[in-house]
Formats: sequence, structure tokens, C-alpha cells
Amino acid sequence: MLQNVRLLKWCRYYNVSVGWNLIWGFPGETVEDYLQEREVLKLITHLQPPRGYSRIWLERFAPYFTDRDLFPIHDIQPEASYRYVYPPQVALDRVAYFFDYRMDQTVPDDMHEETRDLVEEWQRRWNANSPDTLVYRRTHDALFIDENRGSGRRFSYAFDGPTALMYEYCSETMQTSRAVVEFLETALGWPRFTRDDVQRALEEFCRLGLMLTEDGKYLSLALPVNPNW
Repeated sequence: MLQNVRLLKWCRYYNVSVGWNLIWGFPGETVEDYLQEREVLKLITHLQPPRGYSRIWLERFAPYFTDRDLFPIHDIQPEASYRYVYPPQVALDRVAYFFDYRMDQTVPDDMHEETRDLVEEWQRRWNANSPDTLVYRRTHDALFIDENRGSGRRFSYAFDGPTALMYEYCSETMQTSRAVVEFLETALGWPRFTRDDVQRALEEFCRLGLMLTEDGKYLSLALPVNPNW
């Protein structure tokens, strides 16, 4: 997840347009999977939104099609629109590339309604040239984060000293708490900070919605305004 967010972050910074989609309908998925996804999406609305949010398309040559015996997929039929294109004598199951189907072991469709609304509003703001923003400004001894994300999220934060250094160190790429401790020891010249100290600070950034974490790694979400201090 962090790798995908990192890609979106730096594409936004360098003004590179990204074509990406959110898909759902995987066998074995859980409601918790999508609740976690929704919380992540709420924190990255300052980045380019997905082009769509939909169930997985079933395509010829895809594993769900070629290895269908391995998955709880059934009722596979050529996508309905083919009937309006080809005459009746054509064997649609031989010429079709897209297929309708049913997949078991998935969450109910209505689970995705709130996320779909979130994505549509995100797209609306982006296409209206009024995208959300989350940026940080660096001074000699402090770091200021300005947030304008979603409805009602208008905040400014100020961090100084080691806390500011931690945030900026996790900006370019994701870092572990151990790596942050080693960085601080090198940057400040003495082993003053424990891993627990750093861990608490990183978790506080996450609580504020300014960082994301996954598998013990942390990524700062704000885009730099004046990097390379």
C-alpha cells in the first residue's frame, strides 16, 4: 500500500498524470479490508484520484478465466453487449474478450457505496481544478504543515527539532523506526532518542493523518514546498 501511495505522491509533486483504478470483488476479501482502504483514501485526497471504482472485469486470458477451477467463480457468460454487435450464429463465447460472471466469497455490493461516494467527490474537486492540498514548509529549525483536505479539514501544524527531522526523513520514501533512530543519531550527533521515543512520535503523525504506516514502515504524506534544505 505504501509503495502505491508513494508513487501517487511523487507523481503529484512532479505533475505527472496517473491513470489508476480501484477494483473490488476478490474472493476471500473481508469487510475490514475495505474499511481500512477507506481510511487510507480519506488521507490521500490531495493526490490524483482513481479514474474508476468498480468490480473486477473478467477478461479472456486472465487467471480468473483460464484457471477458473481454482476460484469460486461461476455463471461465466460473454458480456451482454456482444449480443447487440454480432449476429445470432456467432459463438459469442469464442469471440468475446469481456465476460459477465458471479464470484463467491466476496463482501456485499452495498459495502462499497460509501467509498464510491468518497471517490466521486474526490474526482469532482480534482476536475474542478480545486484539488485538496497537504504541503509542508521547512525553515532552519522547524517544519510547518498546511492541510486542506476534504470537507472541514483545514489545519496548520508546527513541528520543531527532532520531530521536524523525523517527518522530513520519512518524506522521500518509507522508513522504519529503527532507521529513523539511526538517522537522528547521525544528524544530531548523539544517541539521545530511543526507538520507543521515535515510535511514539511516528504514531502521533499517523493519528493526525499526516503519515501512513504499513508493516512497521512510515511514509509522510505532505508534499514539500521548499525541499533540499
